[in-house]
Amino acid sequence: FRVFLDFSEARLAPDCLGCLAVGDSLLTQIRSARFDARRVRVVLDLEAPASFRVFRLDAPSRVVLDLFPTFGAGRGFS
Repeated sequence: FRVFLDFSEARLAPDCLGCLAVGDSLLTQIRSARFDARRVRVVLDLEAPASFRVFRLDAPSRVVLDLFPTFGAGRGFS
């Protein structure tokens, strides 16, 4: 399961690792890479299905993605 965000007219910082292990009960890792000449893609790899909400904040400018576990099929999170 995964959630991804594409950022237009973006570029990665030179010191960006490209992959960050998280390893909690829902989010396993975060990956980022150039998707095409004009976009960067950030991928959140999930342990199970989840719902999410995305919004932008200013001062400083940033994107927030909240993940919420989706319970069902006998799977849960503690």
